[in-house]
Amino acid sequence: MSRHRRMTLLLAAFLAMAAAGCEHHGTGPTSPEGTAWEGELSLYRSSASRDFKAFAIDPHSGQSGWGWGFRHPDDAIARALRNCRSKAGLGCRLYMVGTTNVEGMAAESLERVASVYYERTVANRERLPLDKRALTDAQIEAAFSPSLAAVVTDHAGQKAAAAIGSDGKISVMLERDPVVGRRADRGTWWAENDRMCHRFAHWYNGKTQCMRLAWDRNVLKGYGDDGVLVATIEPRVTDVGSADRAAATSQGPDGRWRGVATTTKKSGGWVCTKRFGLEFTVSSGDVSGSFDGEIDAEGRISASDEGYQRNAIYDGRIVGGVAEGKWRVVGACSGSWRARKVAQ
Repeated sequence: MSRHRRMTLLLAAFLAMAAAGCEHHGTGPTSPEGTAWEGELSLYRSSASRDFKAFAIDPHSGQSGWGWGFRHPDDAIARALRNCRSKAGLGCRLYMVGTTNVEGMAAESLERVASVYYERTVANRERLPLDKRALTDAQIEAAFSPSLAAVVTDHAGQKAAAAIGSDGKISVMLERDPVVGRRADRGTWWAENDRMCHRFAHWYNGKTQCMRLAWDRNVLKGYGDDGVLVATIEPRVTDVGSADRAAATSQGPDGRWRGVATTTKKSGGWVCTKRFGLEFTVSSGDVSGSFDGEIDAEGRISASDEGYQRNAIYDGRIVGGVAEGKWRVVGACSGSWRARKVAQ
């Protein structure tokens, strides 16, 4: 987020507090002891690992609101004020950003607190290696086609089960109930400017979040625009069987592949298997395994199988980490197949 946008957001928060007559001059911060929000503040403080977070209060009504688990302090501030104002109106003001009491703080000081909070928190986080190339839009779309089931770990170490569909839909359920907020949410995802972007109905204030993706063996890692790691996506079971995969986009087609074939048409009275597994190896232009053949420089596969599927002919193509195509047995059965590269 740019400094100008950050300053605008923090200044807006400060002006809202001033308009409500909420500045303090020499009286010190409001004590939580005996207040209606004392318990909420205790929960907030106990969520030490859930950065980034912020806490807002309305001392007159005793209402409070907080946001946690965001990728930047600005988003946590916005959610805290929003949650508080949904219950108490414009009388809400910021009370804490991270573990720092910011009540009555001027906008410039608030900006410095948020900036230091961010830099100290991300200082020891993994960053996108200089020698690793992020995926392009086409490679991002290929990574989630067919649809993918995965375990996602966010920047705060929180795990969730995710279903990322090739149709652009995404649903996520947290491993554990959160201290506040929803455990599950749905939304959409898309590839844009070589980033995977997503927007949930409720999480992250309903705002679009984007990250660069790069393979690290069989795990996808997501990085913010500043290169800091914000999430990991570990594939699990998909509709092609094993979700083990390698960084095929940089290693080429050579290696082991595993997938499934389905029957979409049959004729001549044949009894056709509806669904069967495939496993093959690509090495120096040759394809061997469930079917035998060759692959050309453009990734096009031409192969046949003289065994289980009665002289089936396979045609297809490898693009990145996905191989797919058609198969047929003349006068009998035909269908489609798809496979993914298996991590070595």
